[in-house]
Amino acid sequence: MVEQRGIALLLVLCILLLMSGIVTMSSYYWSDIYYIAGEIKKSNSKRWLLLGVEDIFLKRMTKVISNNKLTNDILPFIISSSDFMEINDNYINFSFIEQINCFNINALQYSTVNDRPLNIIYPWLVFKNILQLKNTTEISINNMDLNDNYYFYENNKINESHMISVFPDLLANELLKSDKFYFDMSSIFCSRNDDKLLININMLEVKHSRLIQAILLNVINDSVISAAILSKPVNGWSSVKEFFDFIISNSDVVTEDVHKLRDIIAYNFTHDEYYFSSIFRTNANAGYYQLISLFRIKNSEVVILERRFSIGE
Repeated sequence: MVEQRGIALLLVLCILLLMSGIVTMSSYYWSDIYYIAGEIKKSNSKRWLLLGVEDIFLKRMTKVISNNKLTNDILPFIISSSDFMEINDNYINFSFIEQINCFNINALQYSTVNDRPLNIIYPWLVFKNILQLKNTTEISINNMDLNDNYYFYENNKINESHMISVFPDLLANELLKSDKFYFDMSSIFCSRNDDKLLININMLEVKHSRLIQAILLNVINDSVISAAILSKPVNGWSSVKEFFDFIISNSDVVTEDVHKLRDIIAYNFTHDEYYFSSIFRTNANAGYYQLISLFRIKNSEVVILERRFSIGE
């Protein structure tokens, strides 16, 4: 009888010990769950805060922009905007980056020769022209020099097969991620979520003339391009054709090159389209939450094409 009581007592103690362990483990788990839930709630609140700031900015910008006055309205609005905003004791820092009138590195692609090669090759020709215009006469990558027209022309024709073999290596070695490269070229290159080399003729400045020269494959002289930029009408160019006609009438370009330029300009130039990125960031000592948005403006319509949230320390 005594032995049975001892076994029963031992069994009760084991059950109590097991229950105690379960409670302890549960408390740890619940603690983690509460922490995770708190972080999710905090993250969501910061996201909604940043989205609210973005919405305020979007409404203000939409109100400012009027039809056919893109060049006169959007740039002063962006430049004159302060760099922070306070909402319910939350400080939000923000900045803006133009994503047009630059070389979109996403235009650089690799494809087989039979897959519309001229569309693939053209951005690389522009890229090479930019390097030459910036006096970058030689780039050595794993003993491969990009300093000879052989890579691009053979008997005055595009050497497609050699280009197809060379440029994947160029990308693979991350030339475009080189710190030294971007130190010299950061004002020329950008990255959008498309593969176009888009130029807004109404927002060009003289500093863009060398880039335009490269995009036009050096067919037009730099001085002619600068003159066209400085000759923009008060209300802006009404069409790309008007801008193009001015360039042609003030240059000695031959007829064959005129047809080449028409194809280039028709696809890569605009007079009423604009892209820029906004960066909204919470100001906190324990870390920050950030929202990067890509905007597209065409006439008086503003559209957000892309959003990216991130968290940092």
